Amino acid sequence: MPQRRRILVAEDDAAVRRLIRRFLAGLPDLEVEECASAVEALLAVRKRPFDLLIFDWSLQEAEGCEAIRLARQEMKPLARVLVVTGARVSEQERQANRGLVDRWLTKPFGREELRGAVARA
Repeated sequence: MPQRRRILVAEDDAAVRRLIRRFLAGLPDLEVEECASAVEALLAVRKRPFDLLIFDWSLQEAEGCEAIRLARQEMKPLARVLVVTGARVSEQERQANRGLVDRWLTKPFGREELRGAVARA
């Protein structure tokens, strides 16, 4: 029996969190945990390991890059990181965050876009 892939969704917009959960529903061997803030995300990664972090780039209490940096400091082994953002992120900013962010997904996104990004992350 394959091991379940643990995903942490850190998104301060409850509607987007529900949408991500709904889009991932039905995919085999996924376990999704949600949090609404950077603080909750940090607490979650301290409690248990995750295979993938889906982070909003504009989380409350910390910008996405800072929240991801802090979360990665807590994780052993490191999880892959998929950033979702409604903001326009320049290629220069994406390059500057290489090594911190594995994939980017711009809002709004559809079910298949999200599922594809998760599969490739």
